[in-house]
Amino acid sequence: MRKPEKDKEKEAIRRWLDRREFGRILVGGIGGLALGPLAGAQNAPCPADTTCKKPTADNHPVTYPDKMPFRGDYRYDVVVIGAGLSGLIAARALKAAHKSVIVLEARNRIGGRMDGRATTGTTTPGYVDYGGQWVGKTQFHMQRLVAELNITPFDSYEEGRAIQSWNATKNGFNGDVSDLLLGCRPPDSANFPPFPETHLKTCDARPGFDCVHNADNGRIWKTLLDDYSAQLKDFRGNPWDSPHAAAWDSQTFRKWLDDQGAHPGDYTNWLSTMQSRVGGSGGFEPDQVSLLHMAWTQQVGPQAQTPEKWLLFGGAGQIPRRLADEFTNKGKDNHHRLVLDAPVTWIRNGDFGQLKVYVNGEMLTIQAEKVIIAIPPNLRNRIRFEITPELPQDYIDFAACSHMGSMAKVHCVYETAFWRKECLNGSAAGNIHRPQIDKIGTPDGNLEICEFIADSSPPSGRPGVLTTFIAAELNKLYPTEQQVKPRVLKDFAYFFGPRAATDVKDFVYRNWNAEPWSCGAFTNFLGPGVWTSSAKTGWRKPFNGKIFWAGTETSDEWPGYFDGAVNAGERAAREVLAT
Repeated sequence: MRKPEKDKEKEAIRRWLDRREFGRILVGGIGGLALGPLAGAQNAPCPADTTCKKPTADNHPVTYPDKMPFRGDYRYDVVVIGAGLSGLIAARALKAAHKSVIVLEARNRIGGRMDGRATTGTTTPGYVDYGGQWVGKTQFHMQRLVAELNITPFDSYEEGRAIQSWNATKNGFNGDVSDLLLGCRPPDSANFPPFPETHLKTCDARPGFDCVHNADNGRIWKTLLDDYSAQLKDFRGNPWDSPHAAAWDSQTFRKWLDDQGAHPGDYTNWLSTMQSRVGGSGGFEPDQVSLLHMAWTQQVGPQAQTPEKWLLFGGAGQIPRRLADEFTNKGKDNHHRLVLDAPVTWIRNGDFGQLKVYVNGEMLTIQAEKVIIAIPPNLRNRIRFEITPELPQDYIDFAACSHMGSMAKVHCVYETAFWRKECLNGSAAGNIHRPQIDKIGTPDGNLEICEFIADSSPPSGRPGVLTTFIAAELNKLYPTEQQVKPRVLKDFAYFFGPRAATDVKDFVYRNWNAEPWSCGAFTNFLGPGVWTSSAKTGWRKPFNGKIFWAGTETSDEWPGYFDGAVNAGERAAREVLAT
């Protein structure tokens, strides 16, 4: 992992790095934004996603952030498409290099999946993020940005027990999910008996509080991490060149698990597949991705490096607003503009070798030397490219074969983090009842929807916030708040007692698959054969010195996380400046 080069950057993050390790390693990520309403992919080898409705055409005016109408024909050095974190970072870097830049955002707000709101109903006000919220201890790009913006981080809460549930039987563990992935014995094991309910909620030291490792349970995950992902260390930016690429990209992660003896319904199968659904890889079922993609995600986003170590006072959603104000000088600088309600419909050849970018039909046109497309790859084909030379088919194929993870995020807000007084740290993980998906259901009365829960409360515990994720096929099975809420409350009460269902002051739900300018979260995934075919060109290779690609999904460091978004935005800006 690359470390900051300047001493001042080291000093800015040194106060973070001497804190205790935090083992809550699941979940993360954010992303860029999307584009306009026209589909450009034809004869693509992969089916398109059907879980997200395309935005309908509308006639609302293109606007500044202050909602004033904005139209006409303009010239800039660079157009940045997408005002998510990655696009804003690219624009920031280009402004620093004295380039004129315009940022076009399809939504009526900035930030993409970096968004949130204040909580309601509690005496002490709070803030929750709809998208990503954590920062990890080796995510140096993001740490530098947070320090520059003078935002204060705080430790994720880890005092007391976490809870593991297996087939409706609970036991406590130390909160380090790394122990789970390396193979905790399930609570129905003779050597790892379940805790009585009263013992779970006390701080007394008792046998079995920490995971009792079992080599058989940990073998599969260690093989994927230590053997497979380690062999991709020198191929982070070009996994297709790995000696194992052809073999690993030709089979699914599910097929590999079956060959390893991890079958649906097994404890070891749950531990591994939970990482594909709600772990750092991102929102998919194991039969949807190649083994190469799964191994690559573990190399470029190492879960053992605690990517969910810190949260931010005021939430991550404040960052896009600060970057936008800095970029536009709050509207006073005509050389640097950020325009909302501005979906890009097509890109054509312009005058004198430039590109011409059309917004909302021809409501707004911009000519520029370069274009940075800072959006999820699966949405790139909503832009029609009518340029010479033509955009190669690999770019179109890669976009068609790149799918977003399926993810909804839920926060339950309470007056206080009452579970902390019961020696529970708010972290819980358990296998869920999945008869529609796995075909092998766990016993009745088990969890219904929440595989992983985390404490997102501030250090004071006021307000108290428990966070969970509805992921992969479950999010498609239960896509509405009306379906999700009773199931979440039932599972929360199972883990933390009846107060977790009855004392909720604010229920916050965001299904990112229903967002037409996101179509999923928190990052993309690739099925068999994509890395070794169209990804070689279509992933992030600049085209013709004119079109460049950003967005967290194009990073080979922490893709799907804030850090990946910052890294990708800075890389795209460097590529533009180099030409």
